[in-house]
Amino acid sequence: MYVKPKFSLYRLLKVVFYLPGTIAHELLHYIFALLFARDVTRFNVMPNFQEGTAGSVHYRSRNGASSILISFAPKLYWVFLIYFLSHVSILSLDYEGLSCTLDISHVNWRNPLTLASVYLITQFIWAGTLSTQDWKNIFQGAFTVSGLLLIFVTAIVSIVLIKNIPLVVL
Repeated sequence: MYVKPKFSLYRLLKVVFYLPGTIAHELLHYIFALLFARDVTRFNVMPNFQEGTAGSVHYRSRNGASSILISFAPKLYWVFLIYFLSHVSILSLDYEGLSCTLDISHVNWRNPLTLASVYLITQFIWAGTLSTQDWKNIFQGAFTVSGLLLIFVTAIVSIVLIKNIPLVVL
């Protein structure tokens, strides 16, 4: 029977390449845990080869809604990335048709700053990706009263914003 080694050169290179994104990912979990959890018990950005994790934040959740918010926090990096790419005219967004266009024809690929920017963009994509444990926490929190309420309110607000429905305040 073949046993996969706990440490390998591939894993080491992966850790080095993805470390900035992992730090950013776990940092946003940590900030949201400070805001929404009862207690943050551990914050780690170094990989644990035994557990197979790139980093971790351990906390005691107040309720299902706080668990959802903490676990979903890294998606904010994608919001920042979309804003940045549209600001530098690489990404154009059509809010009416809900479509986007990526235009890299005017990018100077020989410029070292361009290559550094591409690396940072990949780190933001990595940072905004949810781990298996993040998804488990989201689904566990979704089947609580507070989690269902958060999902319901988010859905209503999204529909109002997308459809431009005027809010009536009495």
